[in-house]
Amino acid sequence: MQPPPVPRSLSSGAVGCDGGGGWGRGDTRAAFAIAAVALVLRVLCAALAQTPGTDAYAYVLFAREVPGGTWSSLDHGIHPGYPVMIALFAVLLRDVGVAAHVVSIAFSTLSMLPFFAMVRDMAGRRVAILSTLGYACVPYFIVEHADVMTEGLFHFLFLSSVALAWFGVTRCRFDLMMLAGMAGALAYHTRPEGIYCAAALCGLTVMAWVRARPAAWRNAAYAAAAVAVCFMLIYPLLLWWRHRAGGWVVSYRESVDVAMGALGLPGSKAGWSGQPAAWSGVLWKLAKTLLQLTFFALPLAAAAFAPGRMRPLGAAFLVALAVGCALPVLVAAKAGYPLSHRQLLLPVLFALPFCAVGFCAAVDALAARWPAAPVGRVAAVAAGVALTAVSLQAVHPRRLDRVPVREAGCWVRSQAAPRVFTNTLLVGYYLDRRPEGLPQSLDELRAFEFRSGDVVVVVESDCVKQMPEGLECLRGRLRLERRFAGERAVSVFVR
Repeated sequence: MQPPPVPRSLSSGAVGCDGGGGWGRGDTRAAFAIAAVALVLRVLCAALAQTPGTDAYAYVLFAREVPGGTWSSLDHGIHPGYPVMIALFAVLLRDVGVAAHVVSIAFSTLSMLPFFAMVRDMAGRRVAILSTLGYACVPYFIVEHADVMTEGLFHFLFLSSVALAWFGVTRCRFDLMMLAGMAGALAYHTRPEGIYCAAALCGLTVMAWVRARPAAWRNAAYAAAAVAVCFMLIYPLLLWWRHRAGGWVVSYRESVDVAMGALGLPGSKAGWSGQPAAWSGVLWKLAKTLLQLTFFALPLAAAAFAPGRMRPLGAAFLVALAVGCALPVLVAAKAGYPLSHRQLLLPVLFALPFCAVGFCAAVDALAARWPAAPVGRVAAVAAGVALTAVSLQAVHPRRLDRVPVREAGCWVRSQAAPRVFTNTLLVGYYLDRRPEGLPQSLDELRAFEFRSGDVVVVVESDCVKQMPEGLECLRGRLRLERRFAGERAVSVFVR
């Protein structure tokens, strides 16, 4: 992936880590080699996982609806980009589950290329290699990209949008900025956070203007056109969310709705009743999550702002991206919304180049102190060993406790039951339709009228935890047809 040449007037800002310079064959080889490493890690991770994640059922069911044109899953707030892509790949692969994994793995692998190209242009080849290797090898990225989740496709589209915005603004290229707007719209159709792409394009244009870049007026006009195209492409989906929610909302997803309520924004249909958290607790949890995500790398970020080691506009853009993606999450967490590592993947991703710059600064300082020692080779070996050790934490058998759920789901699918009730939505991944939830209280369960042929799939430990007498109630009312033993045993009852 070779970026367009940069005019001399736009290349201000020294790059200390092996220089900026033009794109060469070494860059192409490095980018595709890292993509190959990412591909191998994600394929191994997917192969060793016994089941997909809990949310996988929703995307697979939506993908099965796409050929028929019903798209009823939109009513559940699922953005259509990932399911539509699954449906397209399923035409070739003849299996929706396989297609879902292929889409996630393929596009997450391709996302290495725009990230490498952007960081290469900002800080040089060494920083780009280290940053992209970190992106390829951090376990949480591997796990999310190898699963039936939106992250793989979303990260490719989001990174393509911000990389195209970077090259478009720094080169004053109308075509690249329009492509950035289009990629941002596709990112929004995949996840609600795609709306940040338009803000990133505007913010980068403003930062370039403040730094007195040439052709600032043209850049502003190009950016305005790109943002307009982006909003034209997402407007139909926004209209649909408005129709469903009764007002303008960023997304109809329940998690976004709860976050909007936590932030106190208008449009939330459910509101938020969580307990506000202290900033000290939020920041402490943030620090722990970041250290879990990046392990040894974050402490090196302290040296990242060493003079001349990154183009100033590039550093400002990465900081703005990291802070802009993290700030809504932190404010919502302050209001009591649960903070998870998935919400912090983008901020961590845009912090990785600073970690790489810090590593390069430390290596260069040691090499200057001991010029006769092979400091560079030792550092390369140490970084390789560390990244290998980190990545292997994601490459092992996972979700062994969910094997009974998989076996139960496959068995129920073979029975062609008229209605399926369950306390684990993962069962829906193995069915051709969305399962129904069980009543939430014991009184409702006792009063509920099951029909002849109805099937109830229950994870026993979850049922006992949620409703202590619920399992005994089901045993008294329904016939136990099958029991799948395991760490989380599953019972299948039939009316």
